[in-house]
Amino acid sequence: MVQHFDGFRLILPDLPGYGESEPLGMPHTLLNYARWLDEFVAAVGLKRYVSWSHSYSGSIGLIQAAEGRHKPEALVTVSLAAIRRDWATAVGTLYYRISQWLPYGLARRWVGSKMIDHAPHRWLFMTVTRERQRELVRRGDENLPLLNPRVVAEEYMSALDTDLDYYATRVKVPALVVAGAKDIIVPLARLEHLASVLPAGQLLVMPDQGHLAPIERPEATATISKRFFNGFSA
Repeated sequence: MVQHFDGFRLILPDLPGYGESEPLGMPHTLLNYARWLDEFVAAVGLKRYVSWSHSYSGSIGLIQAAEGRHKPEALVTVSLAAIRRDWATAVGTLYYRISQWLPYGLARRWVGSKMIDHAPHRWLFMTVTRERQRELVRRGDENLPLLNPRVVAEEYMSALDTDLDYYATRVKVPALVVAGAKDIIVPLARLEHLASVLPAGQLLVMPDQGHLAPIERPEATATISKRFFNGFSA
């Protein structure tokens, strides 16, 4: 998606414990990640910036914008993972609980299983061709062996237990919540509510989109983000 942000300075860190970044030296909770993000902003020396996030990272960006010492000028979050409690959540909780019970080697194979990872793809992808879907899945498969089972389990459990409404009410900067009307992970009603409790929040719904707008429709997602930037900075 970054190729559609000509004229912007972009900084794209891996979260600790993902990609090539080392894990945190503490539990990987959303609050600890938000504290890390705040320290990262200070270390890079950012004085004015916009925080952009997707899915789980949206929760981290939201908390940092509420509690951090180095808050952004504005916040854009796409398909923020405001996890609901239902049968699907129960299945996900069991999945990560099993990874915590297993020895590390087995847990890594469990969390990095292609069979388990591929299961929800037919419902996650909404707007791409089959050929494009296969390419995106192939890219995802390359990252599976890198997943740290302890990190992903701790983050999921924290997301399940974190009251995002509390933090949302404390975000004073302009905030854009982008939602997919067909998102099977985060129901539209949940993000409608979250946007409503943000003091300076806006909600934009992509009608035919699911959870993966940044990789399915990168140009459209970037355009939405830039229009918001221009609106609050005008």
